Amino acid sequence: MKDSFPMRVNECLIMTDLEDNRRISYYFDPIIRINQRVQRKMTLSGFNVGERQLKRLIISYRHVKAFGLRFCELSLQTVPDFSYSLKTTQIESIDFEGSEGIFEGDNEGNPDGFQNLMIGLATSPEQKLKLTRIKLTFCSIELNMAQAICEESGFDRVNIEC
Repeated sequence: MKDSFPMRVNECLIMTDLEDNRRISYYFDPIIRINQRVQRKMTLSGFNVGERQLKRLIISYRHVKAFGLRFCELSLQTVPDFSYSLKTTQIESIDFEGSEGIFEGDNEGNPDGFQNLMIGLATSPEQKLKLTRIKLTFCSIELNMAQAICEESGFDRVNIEC
């Protein structure tokens, strides 16, 4: 992918619609290798993304203004530490449209994965200042729950679109 990818693009969308090969692991290294060629917006769609992959993607694309994981199956069991890795972040907008996994609740209906992500992002003072928008349309989380989690994590200026 790196050899055939343009030297510079403003926006990049990589998607799969293959039900039998949604695992991002097959595409992961090339997606990471092209990171500096994408200037403003990176969106991945239709992939299964594990915890370590999710953290590495956010870190690798911290220089873009908009980052998206749309219609993905996301997993995040622990709170990631972004305190040092997002020091130079430019991410203002995160798009999770149609994604699943981190938005499903525990036995009490609390979306632990989303809460873990927001607490993790809050470990970066720079990210707390930059992030202004989160898109959660077609996700299984209520607007009031998403707002409460963001506010508890220190993202009280974030506009949430559900």
